[in-house]
Amino acid sequence: MADEVVQPEGTLLVTPEDIANAEGAEGLHLPTNAELLENEEAKDKEGNTDGGQVPGGTPDPAAPKAQAEEVVYEEVADPGEFTPGDYSFELTVFDAEGKNPKVVKITSLDQFDTLLESDPNLGNSAAVARAFRAQTKMERGLEDDTKAYEAKKQEYDQTVQNAAARESQMSQWQSELDYLVGKGELPPMPAELHVSKANWNDPTVAKQPAVKAQMELLEYFRVENAARTKAKLAPMTSLLDAYQGFARQAEKAQTQSDRELNAQARKNAGAKVAPSAPRPATTAPKGISIGRTGLLG
Repeated sequence: MADEVVQPEGTLLVTPEDIANAEGAEGLHLPTNAELLENEEAKDKEGNTDGGQVPGGTPDPAAPKAQAEEVVYEEVADPGEFTPGDYSFELTVFDAEGKNPKVVKITSLDQFDTLLESDPNLGNSAAVARAFRAQTKMERGLEDDTKAYEAKKQEYDQTVQNAAARESQMSQWQSELDYLVGKGELPPMPAELHVSKANWNDPTVAKQPAVKAQMELLEYFRVENAARTKAKLAPMTSLLDAYQGFARQAEKAQTQSDRELNAQARKNAGAKVAPSAPRPATTAPKGISIGRTGLLG
């Protein structure tokens, strides 16, 4: 992906491409902490590129939303079975009298060791030295080939395991989104708007209620995990947990909006109230009341 697999950590970087390309899950991607920190450091150097985010990881409603970024995973080829290079060499072996030369091709270290056990006559000391140099070259070559193969095999195995972990995580997130839809927390997703069939980067598609609701939740998940990772806190891995925070944030924003609307309504109502008319002046002497009186007698 063979080291033990560690479940992906870090922030959710969600794009329609991620969902559409996830086999069986149409899912999402959760980059590792290392990927996240690298992205955050790059953003810090280049300035605020979070699409209008304010400190604390809260999106600025007045700022335009950033375009979705496509995450590309590098494919790693399966190295297959180990096939070492050809380090074979030839030796000329003589009989005890130094006659009857016979050429022997050495193709493995074991074959060379077996030949040495028979105490062969290689002719002279120079031939013996050449034989041992060839044996050393073979040994080093095989060691290098083995190390290179093991590195490729480990990388491939890790890639396979990471892909399986991502697919499992994506499947979980898709199930959680379906659960939220079933509970009525998110609008139902029409079949024609499913990310595997529609381009969520298209503004016309993105403004559809079902798509907009899921994208807002996923964006909250990404922003919140970015803030947590930057604060060296464990990120969320569940969209259900993210939805609780997302709903609280939306409720808080709605409450503040209602307060502002109510305050403005009271202000407008107060401005419409006419001032009390002043009482007319009177010239009657003190103690004398002017007005209609009842009939006397």
